Amino acid sequence: MKLAVSNIGWPQERTVEILRHLRKMGVTGLELAPTKFWPDPFSAEKGDIENVRSSIETYDLEVVGLHSLFYPFTDIGLFRSSEVTKRTLHYLEKLIGICGELGGKTMVFGSPVNRHRGSLSPESAFTRATAFFSRLAPVAYDRGVCICIEPLGPSETDFIASSSEARRLVEDVNHPGFGLQLDVKSLFDSRENVEDSIAMSLPGLMHVHVNDPGLTVVGSSGTVNHALVARCLERYGYGKYISIEQKTLPYGDPLENLTASIDFVKKVYFGGKI
Repeated sequence: MKLAVSNIGWPQERTVEILRHLRKMGVTGLELAPTKFWPDPFSAEKGDIENVRSSIETYDLEVVGLHSLFYPFTDIGLFRSSEVTKRTLHYLEKLIGICGELGGKTMVFGSPVNRHRGSLSPESAFTRATAFFSRLAPVAYDRGVCICIEPLGPSETDFIASSSEARRLVEDVNHPGFGLQLDVKSLFDSRENVEDSIAMSLPGLMHVHVNDPGLTVVGSSGTVNHALVARCLERYGYGKYISIEQKTLPYGDPLENLTASIDFVKKVYFGGKI
């Protein structure tokens, strides 16, 4: 496995300072929330994207991919009108282009607000989501990117609230441009059998978010059995990135908070060997 962190863990103005520290702490990848760099992603030009990639690679890091794709936009998403669906596809196609230019391989589709199904039946939601991602997956694949559906817990979403539902959607889309991402806190929110979920997800598992409820310092909540997750990932041969998903917290220093998460993850998931 390889270790990445998300840039939602610090204010944008601290980015250069944080990047200087990551590589020596064993981090090799950076996962980006795109609107932290481009509040309007459509304004991102090729030169801007190349500059961001170059600045990250200066610190011997690679861009893993994108997440927090829709923040702060709530007017686009799945299960809306046909016009909104078109705008959502157009928006995600732009992000696919950005991700590919950055060298990223994954785009995590979490965004519970933007996939709220409401009164739409579960089967109708699956049908519409399958059609939506079947249109998007070839576009992503052509840019070397995989769109990854993220199962979230029932406290966060009413669509794809378990890894089994996510696997079903991946099977229905059936395209290499569409895969699965696991969110560690949500495995416990959904009360899943962690070992079975990881074992059954491995064929299409492209990415893992390591986190705690509220996106606090990893390991601080006491509600997530990270040691169990780590054992299962190792047992079943997961070798891609695990990414620390920790938000900018309203207390403490961002670098100190992030360091605490990195130290915990290195100990539990890597046995202190990175």
